[in-house]
Amino acid sequence: MPTPNVLAIVPARGGSKGVPGKNSRLLHHKPLIGYAIETSLASKKITCTVVNTDSEAIAAIAQPYAVHVQMREAALATDEAPILPVIQSTVAYAETRTGISFDIILLLQPTAPFRTGADADAVIQLLIDHPEKDGVISVVPVGDHHPSRMYWLNEQHDMQHFLAQNETGNRQQLAPLYIRNGCFYAIRKAALFAEKTVMPAKKIAYIMPSDWHVNIDKEKDFLLAEVLAPRWIELHQL
Repeated sequence: MPTPNVLAIVPARGGSKGVPGKNSRLLHHKPLIGYAIETSLASKKITCTVVNTDSEAIAAIAQPYAVHVQMREAALATDEAPILPVIQSTVAYAETRTGISFDIILLLQPTAPFRTGADADAVIQLLIDHPEKDGVISVVPVGDHHPSRMYWLNEQHDMQHFLAQNETGNRQQLAPLYIRNGCFYAIRKAALFAEKTVMPAKKIAYIMPSDWHVNIDKEKDFLLAEVLAPRWIELHQL
């Protein structure tokens, strides 16, 4: 079986309502987007990396790295703009720019910084090892945020359990459940364009430790990332 060509896409808008300028903001002395780019470049299986952005500042951060930078059109740079057309346009851009026909697309969102090139390789290898699957999504255990401890509330705040099973059970009795952590979305290019999603019907999970689960959407998330970053960098010798 030939080695697949893998395109890594780092989507990084300049604007953000939750955390203004987050993609270029320093996280432990490094711009947030730098973590995603360095993950890609540390991989042994990624063929090409493209940073897609509408921001000249982010483009300037990415420029010294061995990556391509694609400037995003304004219509795809709003908070409401879907990610799919961005990914599709980047695939077309990368294939035209490099002359390579890519087999696997790997989405590396800057907002989930704590991952490594080895993780990226494991995700890609998992998809290679499962030809019957079209995608690999990274997840973490939900832990205490289990659906058995969630409730619907009416206007009077009456509680109706979301999941009756083990509502009063202890943590050890809860069935293992997982949630996407935003670190990796790998999908075969054919499935991306056929199903028009990065979440194909046939997918398999790549389980990651919940200790490093941070998906930066609010200021609180960035503050948590600042606490975790020094220790994570030390442990991974980065």
